[in-house]
Amino acid sequence: MRARLRTLVATTLAALTVVALTACAAIPTGGGVRTGQSVKDEAISGFELRPDRPVAGADQTAILRGFVAAGTGAQDDYGTAREFLAKGFAQKWNPRRGVTVLQGSGAIDRVADRELTYTLTASATVDADGEYTQAVRPTTSTLTFQFVREDGEWRIAYAPDGIILTPVSFESQFQQHALYFFDPTYRYLVPDERWFLARSSTSTRIASALLAGPSDWLKGAVVSAFPEGTQLSLNAVTIENGSALVDLSSDALRASNDDRLRMREQLTRSLASVASVSSVSITIEGATFSLPEQQGTQARLNPDVDPRPLVDR
Repeated sequence: MRARLRTLVATTLAALTVVALTACAAIPTGGGVRTGQSVKDEAISGFELRPDRPVAGADQTAILRGFVAAGTGAQDDYGTAREFLAKGFAQKWNPRRGVTVLQGSGAIDRVADRELTYTLTASATVDADGEYTQAVRPTTSTLTFQFVREDGEWRIAYAPDGIILTPVSFESQFQQHALYFFDPTYRYLVPDERWFLARSSTSTRIASALLAGPSDWLKGAVVSAFPEGTQLSLNAVTIENGSALVDLSSDALRASNDDRLRMREQLTRSLASVASVSSVSITIEGATFSLPEQQGTQARLNPDVDPRPLVDR
């Protein structure tokens, strides 16, 4: 998958006539924390996976296996998985830190009275920004879990952030989406493929990842029209009658007229893969965001290029 994506991006960039690529100075690198409305996170398929809850009297091994299996239940912010965790740790655990796609089954070993390890082989990983990394070769890692007694039941007092899914579970719960950035001439849009949970919050995840900038391997080859520091002012992108409302922080006001049009183009292209979105509107902290009239042609997607390789030596 990674190889196919690199081929697609290389084909797009091959259409450029520039020799040197400029740095992506417009890509946000920081900004203050803002509070806003909560992110709705409902399944878009119409059904939810409901993993088993903890069983009374279960030993540490059963609790650990149940916790791993509960990674398939994203509803209520992984509420079922949190039931396997100690009260003081349940809200500290971050399931959205990443996904490990499991190859085969994991092995549990005891290292202390209240500590188990879970050894697994990963075929792929997805980070918090949705970037998918296929393992060049199967990678084995060992995760540590600590336990505590609460009300006579074993609960997990420490677990690594993120969830573990089988390939079947991953493919049924995550969908591929392309974020779009510009080449340095602003004539072409370059896709940056990501994977996000197939839920009603997908549009918010896409917009947040777009504002955070491209994958590391694309940095320096693409640019973003969003001024540095631009974030979602509210925590969610709302969708009404097919129109996605994206409310940005005041940092976006620094954009030139040309960049304001490019910002909308990036958002429109990136959110086009969400079935419920047909158009995009931008506001700045709830206020109207003025956009100039569109002039000239928009950036091109998937341009026709000469397929013959260019050999330097």
